[in-house]
Amino acid sequence: MGRTPQKARIFRRPVAGQCPNCLFETDPLVDTQAHQHRWFGVADALKDRDRPDTKQLSLSGDIITPIPEEAAAPDPITTELIESVVQAGQDWTLGISQADQGHLRVISRGDRRLERPIEILFTAKELHTYYRRIADEAERGVAPEPPLEWWMTLMSTHLMEAVHGADRHNEPCVITVTATGFAATPATQAHV
Repeated sequence: MGRTPQKARIFRRPVAGQCPNCLFETDPLVDTQAHQHRWFGVADALKDRDRPDTKQLSLSGDIITPIPEEAAAPDPITTELIESVVQAGQDWTLGISQADQGHLRVISRGDRRLERPIEILFTAKELHTYYRRIADEAERGVAPEPPLEWWMTLMSTHLMEAVHGADRHNEPCVITVTATGFAATPATQAHV
């Protein structure tokens, strides 16, 4: 799966009349060391500019310093992803149980038992692909939460939308993984 490129700090070389530490426009009559560095991270950038792994861009004179990435947590295993779906259902007061074939099914909503349980059908590969799509958003910085939390937020919303979608159909439905997440599909059209 695609990972985000390594992040980097850019340190720009000063030109005449700029503070060499922060590029603050200085006045020759003012002591450049007297002004405060308020930009978050300037101390790190200044420390890093002389590291051996920095690279100077030939035309601009900018220095690129790699920021080491934190070790990414491994993706959850299939059992953990299935447990997260059950947990998401519980958060929405859905009773979810394991079916005979190993699939999940919604058996109750709140205190009301369903006459026809709603099967949740997916393969391990579909579930992992679904997780990875959501986790990639978090890893790219598009999501407001870390990957696993973002998974729980979006997947649980998709699950509840799928349950409501099943209500709108006039025939028995199953919940499957689609390109946009969990969705209600008429049972006669399910391909799992």
